[in-house]
Amino acid sequence: MITTAATPSFSDNYTSAWAQYTLTFASQEARDATQRQLKNHGVPSMIYYPKPLHHQEAYQNCPRIEDLSCSERLSQTVLSLPMHAYLSAEDQNAIVDALNAI
Repeated sequence: MITTAATPSFSDNYTSAWAQYTLTFASQEARDATQRQLKNHGVPSMIYYPKPLHHQEAYQNCPRIEDLSCSERLSQTVLSLPMHAYLSAEDQNAIVDALNAI
């Protein structure tokens, strides 16, 4: 069983394009376990930024901000589910069913 994951949210004054549907977990272990179990259920998932941007080679010569702990934490605890304009209701239900099974 996985721990609860936080779902995306945004202010009432904004609209999301839903390019990604990213869940945030309490720990890297919970995220990684969920990803393995989703794979076992045939549901793809993606960690788009396993390394925070400030650790990417392209940013190595940029000035550093002292505290980037939020970026550090999120790179270890987020997982994106399939999300695109052509995601059928059947596929959406399969994803939800897999998460509920986990």
